[in-house]
Amino acid sequence: NSIDAILMKECMLKGVNPRDKTASNVPQTINAAIKMFFDVDNGKWENIATTVRNKIAQDIQIILTGDRKTPNIAIYDNGEGQNPSNFENTFLSIARGNKNDVPFVQGKYNMGSTGSLVFCGDKYRYQMIISRRNSELNDSDGLIGFTLVRRHILTTEEESKYKLTWYEYLVIDDKIISVNDKSLDLGLNKTLYICGSIVKLYSYQLTHPSDATLDLWRELNPLLFESALPILIYENRDFGGHSPTKVMLGNRTRLALDSNEHIEFQKSFQINLFNSNIPMQVYLFNRETKNSEFILGKSVIYTLNGQTQGSETKSFISQDLGFRNLRDYMLVCVDCSQIGTTARQELFMAS
Repeated sequence: NSIDAILMKECMLKGVNPRDKTASNVPQTINAAIKMFFDVDNGKWENIATTVRNKIAQDIQIILTGDRKTPNIAIYDNGEGQNPSNFENTFLSIARGNKNDVPFVQGKYNMGSTGSLVFCGDKYRYQMIISRRNSELNDSDGLIGFTLVRRHILTTEEESKYKLTWYEYLVIDDKIISVNDKSLDLGLNKTLYICGSIVKLYSYQLTHPSDATLDLWRELNPLLFESALPILIYENRDFGGHSPTKVMLGNRTRLALDSNEHIEFQKSFQINLFNSNIPMQVYLFNRETKNSEFILGKSVIYTLNGQTQGSETKSFISQDLGFRNLRDYMLVCVDCSQIGTTARQELFMAS
């Protein structure tokens, strides 16, 4: 969502309506959008200087505070943002498909941050949403809106009536709460909050209670295998001995930058499935590269716009394919971005 918000903002700042199906200057893929909006050759971040990548990474930040085991996690983006009056149609809506007509964004199912609520701590599952529409966009009202989302806890009487709990969001006088401060200090790295969006997840059940620039960074890289934008991880808890920030690029970009250090052999090719040409990339790592560095149990990954949507384990390599000697060194990426809508819905769950 943060990546989508920035791409949408950049498109509108160029005077292009991202939903105009007749406009020839609307990029049709995420890579085309990156090339157009950020002047990146072929939309590949290895073609940009490190200093430029690091500067752009400041626009998407994952910030960890509080407890080591169940930290508060804030996801910030300097993207398009939303007016408080539009929260209910965007952040607080589910399954409306409000990005279906924009070709260069990842969001298709309108579930967004709702999926993370179940991992927020205690019984209420609290989440805060803060946003202000970018001031350079002509439909900005200048207000910072915010709300709290929580799970409704069923009363004894409700337990007998309802099969499911539901989520509620905070309003006052039936309106999203808003303020008109010029800027706020919300704990971002090297910047005040002026506009864009922040989703804060309270007491999140993180897999590893360790420095986020180590294990969280390592787990995000294969999940966002070709991250459309660089992302800054900002560890603001009490971990000593490491830099508090680290840029996450995705493993495809990491491998493009450091291929000589890690890769013994690689090959690109295409197969035809569902009437589409499906690009595939095979990597064989050298013996010095640890399995946890790039594979992490996912030996075959299926990506959609750079995001991993499914995977096969090492046993697929050793047992199903019979390449036992390669199980710790082989990674296959299957890029499913060009598969048609119907086939995609058959292959990947909306969740």
